[in-house]
Amino acid sequence: MKQKLITLGLIVAMLISVIYVAPVQAAEADDDSEIITCKVIIYEYPTEPTEISAARATSTKSASKTVVFQNANGDVLWQVTLDATFRYNGSTSVCTAANASTQTFSSSWKTRVSSCSKSQNRAYASAYGNRYSVKGKLLETVTQNVTLTCSKTGAIS
Repeated sequence: MKQKLITLGLIVAMLISVIYVAPVQAAEADDDSEIITCKVIIYEYPTEPTEISAARATSTKSASKTVVFQNANGDVLWQVTLDATFRYNGSTSVCTAANASTQTFSSSWKTRVSSCSKSQNRAYASAYGNRYSVKGKLLETVTQNVTLTCSKTGAIS
């Protein structure tokens, strides 16, 4: 009788462990198959001319470019934003400041800006996002480069 109770107890314990393990394994499998899309948003913030000279007025323009990463359901996972300020006067333009940041909206993603710089009339940023499983295993790394450029007439691209 005692042996039958032990056997029955073991069978019940095995059934319970199978019931609790199956959802975790299914969640892990779902993590591996996530589809990511991204979209780019550019904002411009023009200001009034800052310097008046006999030849040309110098204007300042600030702009922001955001790349948003989404899953197949349209949920935003993370984004990287590059903010830059430019001076232009019709014959030249120069980037005077650049700043980059990331924002994470999903607990399975960790993001970081790896570099941010400015050169002539361009601002550059590079960022990456690492996606982790529920158990903390690295599943993928996505790198995104962002560039903002200002033409000599103040057109942002």
